Formats: sequence, structure tokens, C-alpha cells
Amino acid sequence: AALGREGMGGGHAVPLAARLVYVVAVLAGLVTVAPKAWLALRRFRPDMNLLMTIAVCGAIVIGEWFEAATVAFLFAFSLALEAWSVGRARRAIAKLLDLAPPTARLVAPEGERIPLDGRVLAGRSTLNQAPITGESRPVEKQPGDDVFAGTINGAGALEVETTAAAEATMLAKILRLVEEAQARRSPSERWVDRFAAIYTPLVFVTALLVALLPPLLAGASWGDWGYRALV
Repeated sequence: AALGREGMGGGHAVPLAARLVYVVAVLAGLVTVAPKAWLALRRFRPDMNLLMTIAVCGAIVIGEWFEAATVAFLFAFSLALEAWSVGRARRAIAKLLDLAPPTARLVAPEGERIPLDGRVLAGRSTLNQAPITGESRPVEKQPGDDVFAGTINGAGALEVETTAAAEATMLAKILRLVEEAQARRSPSERWVDRFAAIYTPLVFVTALLVALLPPLLAGASWGDWGYRALV
């Protein structure tokens, strides 16, 4: 994310109007990150939120306003994409929940959703089972055939005996599988967490050494090496 000290805003005087815009960008980017960074600092468990907060604050201290705003924006944008993907999965689950109606009428001329899994006792009709099985064409049902909650009745009337409670229907099983898949972490995610537990503290230590050793041992510029530590 570092653009170089000769880049835009790189160590040069920044007009007040531009600086105010950068401040707004930084605040917008860190509004959800800073509390998590503070919690990580209190627990002595450095994470990416803390790394980004320190990088942004350090860039401001050395006058790199453009870079501070850029880092804050990019990190906030990545978090927004992650939240969007999680929200999309939750919305998909919510749509599955909407498939099963809260009530059922005994006889109705128009097509309705089947409320519970069951077996046809009387009548003939076609059912749209696409929400459950993915079949593109309606399936004909007659006495003795099984029906699933969430499927849509066609033109005929069916008398159905329920065979499963609401929590035991095929739709409920699909919902549980989806929720478990969302909650279960993949092996790659677990590996990333183990890697980050070592990587993040190592980055902190390395950055501190980069910032301190050259000025202390070789009389190098504190500003230059502080900037390189932030990078």
C-alpha cells in the first residue's frame, strides 16, 4: 500500500482542504477497525486490524496523508466485501426459510406451497419441486407419493397426510446443512489462523527492528527508517 515518499502527498506540504478530505477518508475507513484494534492491543493479541491502524496512524504522523487515506480505504473496502459475501449467504438462508408457509388450508383451488413433508392420500396434481430438488419440470403426484415442504402445488387438489414435524422436513434438513456449512471453517481458514498467530507478531518485531536499529547503530535518519518500518 505504500506509494513511496516521492508519491502523492509523500512528505510534502499538504493543503488544508486536501488534509481535511484525507482525515474524513481515514475516519471512514477506521470507524469499525479501530475498536477491534484497541481490543487486540488490550489482549496482547496483535491482528490485522491493529497492524492497519498503526500503519495509518504512523503515516499521518510522518505527513503521508494520501497513503494513510489509501490504506484505510483499501482495508475498509476488503472488510465491506467480506461482510457482503457473508450477508449474501445469510440472505440465501432467509429465502429458504420463506419457502415453508406458516399455515396450510385443507382445500384450496389455487396453487399453494406444501407446508410439511407428507404422503398423498387422495387427489392428483402436479408439484413444482424446483425449490427443493432442482427439477425444472412439475412432477405429477398421486395417492401414495411423497411430497416435500416448500414445493408448490399446481392445478389439482391434494389430500396430504403429514409425515414429519416442521423441524424434521427435507427443507429443515437443507437449512441445517447450509447453516453448518457456513459455521464450519475450512482447513485453509484454520491454517491461515495458525499462520497469522506467528506472522503478525513477527511483522511487529521486524518493523520495530527496522525502525530502531539503523538509527541507533549507524546514525541513519529516524524519519526514513520509520517510514520503511511502516511499509
